[in-house]
Amino acid sequence: MNKEIKVTLLSILSIIIAVGASWYGWIVAEKNSTQIDQPNEEKISQEMQIYFYRTDGIYKITSEDKKPQQIVKTTFDKEQHWSFTPQFEIMGDKNNWLVYRDKVGENPDVKQIEFGLMVYDVNEKKEIMSVKKDNSSVTSFIISPAKKSIAYVLNSYDSSKSENQNSFYQELYVWSADGGTKKILTEESGFFGLGLGLWLDEENLTIGRGYEGISYCSINIKTTKKMPTNCEGYGSSQMGVVDLFEEVENNIFYGARYEWQEITGNKSSGGIFKKSIDGEREYLNSDATADLVVGEENIYYLRHNRDASKYVYNGVETDLYLVSKNGEYSKRLTNDGTSVLAKSNLSISPDKRFIGYQAVNRIGLSQDDGGIQTQQDNSTVWVYDTQLNKYYQVAEEGLAPKIILVDIN
Repeated sequence: MNKEIKVTLLSILSIIIAVGASWYGWIVAEKNSTQIDQPNEEKISQEMQIYFYRTDGIYKITSEDKKPQQIVKTTFDKEQHWSFTPQFEIMGDKNNWLVYRDKVGENPDVKQIEFGLMVYDVNEKKEIMSVKKDNSSVTSFIISPAKKSIAYVLNSYDSSKSENQNSFYQELYVWSADGGTKKILTEESGFFGLGLGLWLDEENLTIGRGYEGISYCSINIKTTKKMPTNCEGYGSSQMGVVDLFEEVENNIFYGARYEWQEITGNKSSGGIFKKSIDGEREYLNSDATADLVVGEENIYYLRHNRDASKYVYNGVETDLYLVSKNGEYSKRLTNDGTSVLAKSNLSISPDKRFIGYQAVNRIGLSQDDGGIQTQQDNSTVWVYDTQLNKYYQVAEEGLAPKIILVDIN
């Protein structure tokens, strides 16, 4: 179901986004389109760029060139495919720094892949920072709201310790172009792992310590030296219960909670919620969501179309929904032949208008036939326009798309 995005002011494959005092139009149609000029309104032409992950690298398409261009190469290990995730981020004042993990080695003592962290300047076409350390692996990272800093967790193995000692320890670091790299704290127990939540602002973030479950608390990267003894208050995840703070905007948290009755024995409860820093939760609905992003007026989320309580490698049939921030109305946005696709990895453009997601066609796939390569080979990349209520397939074989808008004046 290829649908082409066409606008006439630049070329047939150009996207012009006109920013006006009262309207912001991107006139899209499948065959023809017309953008009506309005008097006395300044217009800024922008190019849409969509990045997405493949197992051999991170690719980009644009509104002017829909042929995927490989930006960076990555290394994939089919034998340990479960170690790989499609996570990458875009940061920098000009949205031109690509942040991603890549395989840099393998620890023969524990037979685990070691991942490094790279920052690549797309405009200058060069790597500007990397974390590559023997017997260590970057397990996760998050980008600050202003896209100036990276917080990352480094898991290290100490071969000098005996079998009766804990050989692993984890460290939290923060890197920025201005301030360089700073170690924030160390978790030396060996039993617990550090999990990153989200940045609250440029100095505070949420982090958790977990084993079979995890609970998150807030720390300050300038003053905190060790993990709080009681780490809680910012979401958690444990067997049968997921309670996640997904985004924070204007001191309001948005997240989702869900409890599986067949696991906990309790009545299923939860849904999408919002919460002020010191206030109580306000549930906006009772849906079990697989992913969500926050727009200007609405929260956009994915909801399974059948019971997804059992783990399925490649997901289940999913549709995109919205619920207003005041909880007064909700709407199903994708409701056609694409409903049979397993959608995931939502992202939203900086202007909050366009939503990107991957969709995996599970027809013919076994529930046990999983892995990131299988997902990629059966996936397509989609963009949803929240203003026009239209969605378009823009690429094949791509995961975890990210959308940015670049001025071309």
